[in-house]
Amino acid sequence: EGLMTYEEGDILSIKGTWSLGNLESCSLLTRRDGSTATNYQVSSGQLVGEGTVVVGNSTYTGTWNDNGLLNGEARIANEN
Repeated sequence: EGLMTYEEGDILSIKGTWSLGNLESCSLLTRRDGSTATNYQVSSGQLVGEGTVVVGNSTYTGTWNDNGLLNGEARIANEN
């Protein structure tokens, strides 16, 4: 398990499981704008399955389909 940080691009860091230098699973993706996601799928490069995404003061908890689209019931909370 480890944390990879990036000096350039939209992604600031990825916390996950690595094997032989390759990311196998991601438990937390953090973007430069401060948004985070817990369900980033490495193989597809998108959000898939159950997870939580935080953007600004809003938290979305729900499910994304195999195409990375929001799908089904969800909960959206805003600190304000």
